[in-house]
Amino acid sequence: MRVRKAQHLVAAALALAVAVPAFACAQEPVSSPGCVNGECGPDSAFEAVRQQALTVEQNDLGYWQADLGDGHILIYVPAGPFDMGSRDGEPFEQPVHRVMLSGYWIDKFPVTLAQFRNFVGDTGYVTDAERGEGCWVEQPGEVRYDASWQAPYVTQREDEPVLCVSWNDAVAYATWMRALTGLHFTLPTEAQWEKAARGTDGRTYPWGDAPPDGSQANFADVSYARGFAERRNPSTGIDDGYVQSSPVGAYPAGRSPYGIYDLAGNTIDWLYDWFDETYYANSSATDPAGPSRSLARHKFSIPGGWGSNLQRSIRGGAWTDASGQLSLGEGGHSIRADRRESTDQFSSDDHMSFRMAVDMSQPRIDLEGEQGTITILDEPAAVVERIGDADVMFQYRRSAVAGREGRLFGDDVPYGDPWSIGAPNPALFSSNQDILVEGQRLAAGTYAMEIVPDELRGGSDEWAVIFNEWEGRAGEGDEALRVRSHAQLEDNSKEHLEVFFDVRSEHGVIARILWEYVEVHVALSDGGRTAVADHVANEPPAMVMNTVGRSELALSYRRRVTHATRLFGDQVPFDQAWSFGDGGAVLEARGALVLGGELVNAGRYTLTVMPHAEGSWSFTLSPLPGQVLEPASVSFEAAVDTGAESINRLEFYFDRTREGTKVLVMAWGNKTVRVTVEDPAADGL
Repeated sequence: MRVRKAQHLVAAALALAVAVPAFACAQEPVSSPGCVNGECGPDSAFEAVRQQALTVEQNDLGYWQADLGDGHILIYVPAGPFDMGSRDGEPFEQPVHRVMLSGYWIDKFPVTLAQFRNFVGDTGYVTDAERGEGCWVEQPGEVRYDASWQAPYVTQREDEPVLCVSWNDAVAYATWMRALTGLHFTLPTEAQWEKAARGTDGRTYPWGDAPPDGSQANFADVSYARGFAERRNPSTGIDDGYVQSSPVGAYPAGRSPYGIYDLAGNTIDWLYDWFDETYYANSSATDPAGPSRSLARHKFSIPGGWGSNLQRSIRGGAWTDASGQLSLGEGGHSIRADRRESTDQFSSDDHMSFRMAVDMSQPRIDLEGEQGTITILDEPAAVVERIGDADVMFQYRRSAVAGREGRLFGDDVPYGDPWSIGAPNPALFSSNQDILVEGQRLAAGTYAMEIVPDELRGGSDEWAVIFNEWEGRAGEGDEALRVRSHAQLEDNSKEHLEVFFDVRSEHGVIARILWEYVEVHVALSDGGRTAVADHVANEPPAMVMNTVGRSELALSYRRRVTHATRLFGDQVPFDQAWSFGDGGAVLEARGALVLGGELVNAGRYTLTVMPHAEGSWSFTLSPLPGQVLEPASVSFEAAVDTGAESINRLEFYFDRTREGTKVLVMAWGNKTVRVTVEDPAADGL
């Protein structure tokens, strides 16, 4: 990342001419941390920004604002308590609870189109929408999914909020700002955003309790109703002056108690927190940052589009949203300051934007470059399984074998000593529900895994598998569980660490860990035969992901189960295209790849296969609709092996043949299909 633009952001940092006196707590109670007799002493967040700002001065409401240049103005929200939540809203907006926040800075305005354009020009960043996720935009009489921040189907000025950006895009922008300025830029938490919008008196809107009259906010008004019908309960008797997005700061009468603009209407703000409907009942009373979560993405269909389990909190409402109290059945979106909402962190639309905060109160693992850093030696991978009601995931690095083949265990990895799988990169196991591992209960959470290898006399033995509480760094957590698992020698060496799931029997599921000549089986269950049987019958979703060169390939599919040996040619007819059942299979190429010898451009595709009685099988990738740059369809051939043993559940996993090449393996029944996945930039391609 180049940092040449830092000059116009921090040019006067070392020669700051503004004398900053002790600052008044304004409306904050004197009991706030750091406040004595109504005066608040500077804290680390305040001082960090003060040292970098071009100017620091009090606004007309008595609160400090700092100008970093390039239109970036921050407002300081002093430390202190406030009551968070709604007394009259939805159940997930309750209960009202007292929260104590450290002092923090927050953007006075949403990030503008011009500011985001500078970011992209400086870094070459490509947004999720442009990578193939699409951007949801509302047009008169239709909804489109092919927009981007550069072409949002909205005529915008450079000083309007940037549109069609995802949570991931907002994080990338914050990371860039952190590199430019050295300040701890991040996204505001739900608690920080709500205090910035409502102050400490529990108001309904940033300006007070009175509904908007057209002078305070850009929301669903008469112009919206004319252009987009009355699908969002617009206020048809009010004209706020804009049909769609508006310039930042266009509504001075709608400022919050601290002087922050556009916290109601115009565009919705992305927030840092994972969203959890029950979080208010057990959230931290001091600097809450949302629930902990570590799950791979599951996408699913919803009316009008799709959703996923990676739900991030969003706040503020937009030009599309109503002013009053709405239930979820009525559309749910509202510009109330206590309104809680969420959406998938990869998604973007024509009424979503973001603003940043500078927060020194706690580490943010998702954004932090220093906290929880794991040295990356090779390639990331993840596999997901649904066991009863539990989402179970292995995250690991596809580290290469450190020693010569046949010499890893017992040589580079000594027998009898705990070994972090893939060391020095820990493999992480996570589940959102309690689960049984080899018959022993493991509490919901995230754990770093270790194994204790031993000599495999006779080709098989039991190895200890250890689950250590994950504290963000390897070797810091206490041991939570130790079990004995089956280990065996294999004929074929796995040059890179691989993990995938398989059905052991009707009683449970096993995770298979393969590396070099050894395979370790870890039995997993939710403790009930019925739940596992339901899991099989419901064909739960699965996902595998791997990197090839600078690109990634992710495949989501439904695991189908059969006990028939002659599956293909019987249940799945030969010479007919098959789409992997009702759930289908979706392949996402995050960058150009070569599959089966054919170039596949970045995008999202449905995958179908045509099995044949003899010879190779035919695969087809068909682009999903709604992508900004819709790729072309691709067809290719893949080799098929017929084995003596039958696998009763459809599985995909990755193998490796040589540098720059992977193999995507499909196994089901007695058939194993291998599709080469290559980096188009590799030599000879």
